[in-house]
Amino acid sequence: MPRGMNRNRSQREEESENDDDIEQTQPTQKRSRLSMPSQSQSQGASGSRSSQQRKGKERASGSQSRLLADSSDESSDDDEDDPSDELLAEPPTKDEIKDKTRMTALNSRLSKPKLNVHITDYESALGKTANVLEYLNDAALAVEELYEEGETDLIGELDQSVRDVIDAQHELDMRQKILKGIVTKLDQNLPVMNPVQIYQDTLKTVMGRYQAKTSRQKYVKTEAYQKFRSIIWEVHNSGTAMPSLNEHVPAEPGDEADDDVEDFEQGGVAQNFKCPLTTAILVDPVSSKEAIDSYIASKTRERRPATCPQAGCNAVLTRDALKQDAGLAKRVAIYLRRQHTQQQTQGTQAGHVGGSSGSAAASGSGSGSGAGRRGAAAAKEEAREDAIEEVEEGSDVEEEIELD
Repeated sequence: MPRGMNRNRSQREEESENDDDIEQTQPTQKRSRLSMPSQSQSQGASGSRSSQQRKGKERASGSQSRLLADSSDESSDDDEDDPSDELLAEPPTKDEIKDKTRMTALNSRLSKPKLNVHITDYESALGKTANVLEYLNDAALAVEELYEEGETDLIGELDQSVRDVIDAQHELDMRQKILKGIVTKLDQNLPVMNPVQIYQDTLKTVMGRYQAKTSRQKYVKTEAYQKFRSIIWEVHNSGTAMPSLNEHVPAEPGDEADDDVEDFEQGGVAQNFKCPLTTAILVDPVSSKEAIDSYIASKTRERRPATCPQAGCNAVLTRDALKQDAGLAKRVAIYLRRQHTQQQTQGTQAGHVGGSSGSAAASGSGSGSGAGRRGAAAAKEEAREDAIEEVEEGSDVEEEIELD
């Protein structure tokens, strides 16, 4: 093959290879021109995006400000309407609490146990006041034994103390009865509205009526006061009826028209220290709430109910109804000691009379004088022995009382 043809062939192959290279490079350039915009286009696009971003930020900030404003309004409304904040700021007044309580009925299931506890407490307090009255009676008895004539200032103070205890007993009794009335309504399923006001108003009414009474109306008919005055009277006047209690309680305006007080003008009844069964002096005395007189436990043998043997008393007595009466036992002991003292005094006086008679007869005969002196000496010796026996018996009685 000629050399020129070879050169042409190689030249054509090089041109074809160049054309292939151009074809391969042109699509890439086209893609690059498409994917990479021009500088003006990129600037316009960036400007539009920045404006959109600014608008979005403005809208976001506006919505955020609106949300904050709404939340602040809601919080302010909540602050105004929240009752807890109001309670913390201003606690309810007593009148508001009373109004709410007044409109609420008492819960029977929850209130009855508490009311019963208070009723029991008042019962215990009444029992303690009864013990105080017994202590005052014992004190009056001891004071009267020390002073032979008339009442002392101590008796006046004890008298006033007894009246004060009687007043306290009445108030405690009224408080207890009011609570019992509320419990009764709850038992009957009746609504109890504003129980505190009911309690206070009722107590104020009943105590006002009691305080409006005169001293005679409050104390003369009271068993506790009658017992106190009778104990004092019996110390120096045993066996005789006690005069009217009105002598110890001065009259006040309003007593003149009170028929009940006039019924007590006749005075008290004399205390009988003898057993109605054995007619002997009481030993181990007991008393009954149903009976009007004292009874003796050692002589009670039958277990069946029996009528009180005291004349005029129709109370039915049982062993369970009887109780030890320590106060009566002390009064019996005092009565016995005074009886011994009277006997001693009478014996001494009889000895003096015998001695005087012996002296008068001695002027006629010496033997009569000697007999008179012996009689006087015997009387003195007997009186001395009676005094010793009285002291011994009195100490034994007191010791038994202390043990009881």
